[in-house]
Amino acid sequence: MKAIALLFFELALVYTASISPTSQKTEPQLLQDIMENVRKILNDSKFQSLLDSFVHKVLDTHQCIRNGAEDFCRAEKILSGVNLKKFGISENEWHIARLLKQYNKFHVTNCTGSHNGNEERLTVLMMDLSLCAQYKYAYLHPRSQRSADNDAEKSTIRANQH
Repeated sequence: MKAIALLFFELALVYTASISPTSQKTEPQLLQDIMENVRKILNDSKFQSLLDSFVHKVLDTHQCIRNGAEDFCRAEKILSGVNLKKFGISENEWHIARLLKQYNKFHVTNCTGSHNGNEERLTVLMMDLSLCAQYKYAYLHPRSQRSADNDAEKSTIRANQH
């Protein structure tokens, strides 16, 4: 009887160990993390010389929703390839590439890193990335977009009343 109980306990233990952790982030949570991380990078002076460097233009903010995961995949390739040591930045301070890698697991694509040959400052890429994340987040959460639109409308009305 004890052997059966012990076997049952071991099976239960193995089963619970094989379940994926609940700390796995959802797509909207990762989009929020991307937006927050970009904001931190843009506002932190230690990233300034890196942000002034030039990279290939890979995002088109007018095509964010239509291009789907390819934009984020290309951005990940660019941001993963940044020479952080050259700018005195540690891997622990550069979370954006890891966040993009996690996000891209939701939309597996074979992006080729295609670009039109144009370059832009990394600052512009980061702002475009944040904007695309906002578009995608609003697309996943239409109610949040309506709420933001209503807030903007209320602000306009209040401003016009004064």
